[in-house]
Amino acid sequence: MLFYSGDTFNNSESSGSGLGSSFADGFVGGAKSTWNFVKGQFFGQSYWDGLANTFSMGIYGSIQTAGGISNAVSNIPNYTANDYAYGAGFFTEKAIEALVFKRVSSGSGAAKGVTSNPFKGKTFSQIDEMFKAKGFTTKGVDPLSGKGSYFSPSGTRYYLDKGGV
Repeated sequence: MLFYSGDTFNNSESSGSGLGSSFADGFVGGAKSTWNFVKGQFFGQSYWDGLANTFSMGIYGSIQTAGGISNAVSNIPNYTANDYAYGAGFFTEKAIEALVFKRVSSGSGAAKGVTSNPFKGKTFSQIDEMFKAKGFTTKGVDPLSGKGSYFSPSGTRYYLDKGGV
């Protein structure tokens, strides 16, 4: 039986004999491919592939993708129902992974303040009030209009730039 394992097909039997086992194997294969990618970022194959793609201005990645598509398409006549079930499991894991990462990266699943922008949608007057409420001091003629700055209690300096609006 032919199973897709990330970048090449390998001939390995499913852990079970039915479509459900192939689906489960595909789901686990999807999770393993993510783990292998993450591990590979630190001087593994993914690291070297990334460097090759960077230095070739994307040509290396395009060639790898074209080769993978060609391999997959040329093997279509050889696919069995179990291969499609494996692919459905793999795809399902990737879809769930995408939803989880989207939720975490949007801030709804992340720690408060880590990924959110407290200034988003605020006017300069509202930001001025926020700074002052948190104990920031001002220096300059008029920090609210960009002619001066705000200093946090730790000493970090902030400027309001109307040109960036």
